[in-house]
This record gives sequence, C-alpha cells and structure tokens, in this order.
Amino acid sequence: MRRAYTKRALLALGTVATMLDAMALHWQRISVPFDYPVYFTRDLFGPGNEELFDAITRREPDRRHRLLVVIDAGVARAWPGLPARIEAYGGSHGDRLALAAEPIVGRGGEQVKNDHADLAALQARLHALGMDRQSVVVIVGGGAVL
Repeated sequence: MRRAYTKRALLALGTVATMLDAMALHWQRISVPFDYPVYFTRDLFGPGNEELFDAITRREPDRRHRLLVVIDAGVARAWPGLPARIEAYGGSHGDRLALAAEPIVGRGGEQVKNDHADLAALQARLHALGMDRQSVVVIVGGGAVL
C-alpha cells in the first residue's frame, strides 16, 4: 500500500523531499527459479545407496563437496550406530565427498525452537569449520533440529 506524504511532512525527514523531486518511481520484479530433486529412499547411509551422493554432486559432479551432518539427539539414541555409518558413507565416497567433521549430535524438538543457544552454537561450529555457501549441511532428524 502506497502512502501519500506532503512535501511539508517529508521536510521533517531532512533532504528526502528534495531527493524525491528528482526521482521517478520504478517498480522492479525479479524471479529466481529454484529446482531440486526430492528423493525417497531407504538406508540412506548404506554402502550401496547413491541417492545422497547423487543429490549433493548432481550439479558439480567433478568437484569434491564438503559436508557436515547434524543428527537429532532422539534419532542418535534410537540408532546408536548412525554416526559411524555416516563416516563410513563419507569414506566410501571420499573422492567426491569430504566430511568437514564427525557428525554433530544436537538437541531436537520444542526445546530447540525456544532456545537460541543451540542455533548460535551450530553457527559458531559452521564458522569454525569454514563451511561456506558451497558446503552442504545434512540434517538427520524429526524436523526441529534447527
């Protein structure tokens, strides 16, 4: 919704009124299409499962991709061998996947939604590991890890 202001009202904002005399309004619109595959699979970190590997490497298949895996503590309790399986998976694809660190186990559920300390700690860890916009963070959990 556009709001009309008088020059007198704009003068209260300093030089805004004089700047507006010389400006014309132009509306801009940009679209940024984004597409991604959705995989349905079982035993994601199994030695023969290529789904995660394909999802990570699909756009740049010749590059080595850095990734960090964060596991919901509830999932880690239910599947104690998961961190070791993830490390083995990373090792089996070591030519094109590089685990930035061993998997991180973090709190999940409502407590994470209400406490920003977990997010701050994860951001600090990502920074310390040198994770950037070309790195991949894989979240394994019930949906409330972050």
